[in-house]
Amino acid sequence: MTEGQKFHITEARPSKLFDLDTNKLIHRALRLWYVLVLGAVVGLIGGRLYLRYTTPTYKMEATVLNRATEEQLLSNQLFQTRLGDFQNQSLDEIQILRSDNLIREVIEDLGLSIEYYSVGRVKDLEFYPAQGGSPIVVEPGDQISNAYGVLFQVGLVESQEFRLSWGENEITGRLGQLLSTPLGNLTIRRNPQYGGNINEVKFIIYNSDELTRSIASNYKVNQVVGNAINLSLVDKNPDKGKDFLTKIIEYYDRSMIQDKNRIAQKTTAFLEERLEDLRKELRESEQEMKRFMLDNDMISGDMDTKLTTQLSQLEGLEQRRLELTVGIAAIDNVLQSLDEIDKPESVKLSSLPLSFNFLLFGANLEINGRNYAKLFDQLIELTREKEEIQSSSGPEYPRFKSLNKQIDTLTSFLKYDLAKSQKELEKGQIILARTSDSLFREIRRIPDSRFDYNVLERLLNLKEQLYFTLLTQKEQTELTQAATVSELKVLKNPTVLERVSSQPGEVYLISLILGLGIPLVLITLAELLDNTVTNADDVKSRTDVPVIASIGHSRSKDQIVVQANRRTNMAEMFRLLRTNLNFFSKAIYNNNGTGDQQAQTLMVTSSVSGDGKTWVVVNLGMSLAIAGKKVCLVNIDFRKPKLGRYLGMEEVDKGLTNYLSASEKDMSNLIRVSNDHDNLHFLSSGPIPPNPAELLLSPRMETMVNYLKANYDYVIFDAPPIGAVADAFAMQKYLDMSLFIVRNKHSRIYALDLIQEVKDEQKLPSPAIVINDVRTSRSHYGYGYGYGYGYGAYEDGDRQPLIKRIKKILTGRVSES
Repeated sequence: MTEGQKFHITEARPSKLFDLDTNKLIHRALRLWYVLVLGAVVGLIGGRLYLRYTTPTYKMEATVLNRATEEQLLSNQLFQTRLGDFQNQSLDEIQILRSDNLIREVIEDLGLSIEYYSVGRVKDLEFYPAQGGSPIVVEPGDQISNAYGVLFQVGLVESQEFRLSWGENEITGRLGQLLSTPLGNLTIRRNPQYGGNINEVKFIIYNSDELTRSIASNYKVNQVVGNAINLSLVDKNPDKGKDFLTKIIEYYDRSMIQDKNRIAQKTTAFLEERLEDLRKELRESEQEMKRFMLDNDMISGDMDTKLTTQLSQLEGLEQRRLELTVGIAAIDNVLQSLDEIDKPESVKLSSLPLSFNFLLFGANLEINGRNYAKLFDQLIELTREKEEIQSSSGPEYPRFKSLNKQIDTLTSFLKYDLAKSQKELEKGQIILARTSDSLFREIRRIPDSRFDYNVLERLLNLKEQLYFTLLTQKEQTELTQAATVSELKVLKNPTVLERVSSQPGEVYLISLILGLGIPLVLITLAELLDNTVTNADDVKSRTDVPVIASIGHSRSKDQIVVQANRRTNMAEMFRLLRTNLNFFSKAIYNNNGTGDQQAQTLMVTSSVSGDGKTWVVVNLGMSLAIAGKKVCLVNIDFRKPKLGRYLGMEEVDKGLTNYLSASEKDMSNLIRVSNDHDNLHFLSSGPIPPNPAELLLSPRMETMVNYLKANYDYVIFDAPPIGAVADAFAMQKYLDMSLFIVRNKHSRIYALDLIQEVKDEQKLPSPAIVINDVRTSRSHYGYGYGYGYGYGAYEDGDRQPLIKRIKKILTGRVSES
């Protein structure tokens, strides 16, 4: 810098509380990189421990297909216009597959109401008894409800004895024998399938209803495509989950087969009943024919053509009349069964009418040209579905109401149509009876006893034919029952689909994010809440008082870091402060138009104690002394004097207070020479006075200042902090310049407002700022006015070998002067 250069005063920029400077945040984070690394390491370790001691959960899945029979599809088409489109049957099957009753049956079959665990130091592992994974098997007895949810621990003491404990209670028992406890009775047995050697086991007994609800919350049944149904379960034990889905499919398949078997059993029972009636009628007909032959002493012989024709006609009429009688009786049976459906207690499948009542009318189940087979099959299917939904989901389920409506519609139609058919059969029966009577009267006119014989014979043959027809149908029904197959096809066996919780990759990623995020949040909060001065930008944002130098952090234990013939970083910083101070003072006089003069009296102060003003005073004075200037350091900090101690010389009883109070007349007797340099003199504060502020206003102060200016090139006053007391303002008229020490990471932001106030109100002349204790990872320091100086390979006398510095750090001997 040349002498003609002027200092550029930066206008103050507004600063808001909690403004976040991104660059400062990044620099702070980079300075604390080891904290981030430590956080990441701790996070990853936490994730590893979480994976180690947390039980993961798995998702199991299976897919099944419910194939609709051809008869069901035809029936749906038949009633599409009468009853409307049927909803997808898979929706109803889904309700059955996830019904509580079905889940409860599987829980009881697999024994899931009791969970067994091995006793671990940190984590208990679950046993699965269904695969021989538990050393013991617990059989709950009576009144065990008080034990639901209680954690029991079993310790096998001897071969047949065990110790049962829960909470603070403990009792002993024998394996295989009923044990009475305050919570209920239970029996504990050894598991013969277990091959391990574990003597400590924990178990929990669950309420079946609560366990059903718990499993149902993790068990999902959804329709995939068409009639395909997907079953999934989330559980911590994959083997148990696969077995659960397998049993669900098995029980559902078994229930479907049982429904078909019940229908076949009802059919067989009806045929047995009809066959028994026909057996009785056959025996009666045979006995009647036998008596007739014995009474009439008849032998076989041919009948004339007319008698043969008439008898043949009569036989046909009687056969038809018998068929109508059976049909009318069957219709009565069916109508009675249909009436039973309307009763609330008749919901079971066993109360349904059966289409086999009409087997006498052929395989197509036709009456007067009407085919009822598909109608009754449809009614049976709807009623079975209603029964399943009522047992699983209850009558409030929407499908249940739809089924009731369909059943009522179909039942009403059957009642009406069957009643109509029954009347038609009755009319036909009357007509046949009249025709038969007329023909019989004609035949009776033939005086031949063979007529009665032929009638009896033909009736007997007719009953035999009907008997063998029903017997054949019974055999076919039993064969159908034996060959019953399920319409359920497993498309995908139960398998473990994925690990739902505690995915290692996700856990490690979350742990890493938390490990880095928490320190970053703390660093951000520290940055937001940090109201201290951290760099020159903070100063420029709050005040236009120029920064003439920045002093770095000193690692030396010595208070005087500036010495002759030593080119350390700290010494160079103070030399730069000395140079800038010279330029600054010249710039002040040039700006004022008073010529090229040099500031001679300088006061150093700060906002609060601890900013390092005395340390700067001592080293600045030493730097000026080394440059050949005669310097006097004056301690006017009467309340807390430290100047002598920083110079390595204790405070004495006589000092400035003695002179100002007129107890000492000669100023020269109070000034002492520093042990470090002959050009460096200092005047101690002396005894602490009761009225420091008033003492500085003494008329002798001006005399003292004039004496010092006449005998020294520089007079530097070490003043008390202006933020604590107002003593320093009493020196205004004696000063050429005033230096404010702002310590990095120590001085508060509001101290800059105080400095700006001092400048604006001209409380002190020519104020300037020195930033102290600047810490940086590089030896680059910027100093005010828009220019800076970089230091590279200077020999730093303050720095010591790495091993020694590490040793001092570990022993806590590093000095932060």
